[in-house]
Amino acid sequence: MSQSYATEPPPTGLVRLHLSPSSYGSLDIALFYSAAPAACSVFLECGIKGQFATGFTRVMKDVLIQCGDGSNSNSNSNSKPTHKLPPVPELTPRIRFNHRGQVALAQSTKSADATGDADGSFFVTLREADWLNGQHVIFGTVVGSSIFNGLRVGGIEVPGDGSEDIVRVSRFEVVEDPSK
Repeated sequence: MSQSYATEPPPTGLVRLHLSPSSYGSLDIALFYSAAPAACSVFLECGIKGQFATGFTRVMKDVLIQCGDGSNSNSNSNSKPTHKLPPVPELTPRIRFNHRGQVALAQSTKSADATGDADGSFFVTLREADWLNGQHVIFGTVVGSSIFNGLRVGGIEVPGDGSEDIVRVSRFEVVEDPSK
């Protein structure tokens, strides 16, 4: 298993997503700022603006969990992110979906709009997901035992009615600023 991590660049930042209900704990995400600075910047900006308070609105049981609201219809912020994605996606063969806990932009590199705007939605893989390689920009990985909190979120059923019965991000904490 250690070979799967050998190619990843060293993390250059750390973010903690505090989940609500609090019984789900938190997710600690190490950022690959040196490999994907634009993707990390979009993620940080959206998190600081509270756009992840919409919660994990998409759960593919035992595959991935997705957070964020691309339409901004339920977010605490009515403004789109000011960061643009570069015209060439920040894809690198060094970082792959070869283990659980990879964090990537939900926006596909193949369906990016002409403006390069990113809505900041992201997902976390709950297992190896090779079919996603080259399609989404991986900008971080869940570290430590907090991956088990992500696995717990991945086991819930998300109601399609927009109800309050979903796991939300109650606080977005930048533990280690990657840009410094």
